[in-house]
Amino acid sequence: PLYAHLYRDPVPGFLIKTRAPMTAEWVERMNKRTCHTLKQNRNQGDLFANDSIPDTLWDILSFWVSNHLGMLESTVALTSELIAGEQGKELPRGAGMTEIVVAGKQVPRMAFTFDVWKLQRLIDEMKMLVQNGKSSAVDEFC
Repeated sequence: PLYAHLYRDPVPGFLIKTRAPMTAEWVERMNKRTCHTLKQNRNQGDLFANDSIPDTLWDILSFWVSNHLGMLESTVALTSELIAGEQGKELPRGAGMTEIVVAGKQVPRMAFTFDVWKLQRLIDEMKMLVQNGKSSAVDEFC
């Protein structure tokens, strides 16, 4: 939501860049394929000491997981069923309907196959961190 709904919009994007430059840098880094290669902030030293996730980010991650994990699990299951039945064919954008938690309520949502690709990208990045000897960052996240 930070990138798609706020960062790309001129007004909130400007506010993020001027009032929260470290958040802006994080948003930019998360949208690059090589997000595991953290660059150093010249004015403030290392971005995250010892590759640890800051306490302030855990609340955001916890909120996201509590609202999206069930939907992702359902989407993976629906997409897997679709792949089994459609071998060799291009996948459609949606694999069926699922539900997501919004403001404490379950609401219907399309199970987008693209979400499975994004999840696989995250898993691949985490595997790369482990292969590069940075398993402490993965352990902390998991």
